Amino acid sequence: MRGFDPAVGRDTRSYGSTDLDAALLILPMPGIEDPGSPRG
Repeated sequence: MRGFDPAVGRDTRSYGSTDLDAALLILPMPGIEDPGSPRG
């Protein structure tokens, strides 16, 4: 799957990268995602 690292179960910064997508870090701020979510 492109844009996802199954080894850590997270979306990635770019295709083929293992870096976390930093956009996920702000999801708890507006209440879109729970701060304890495994996504971020």
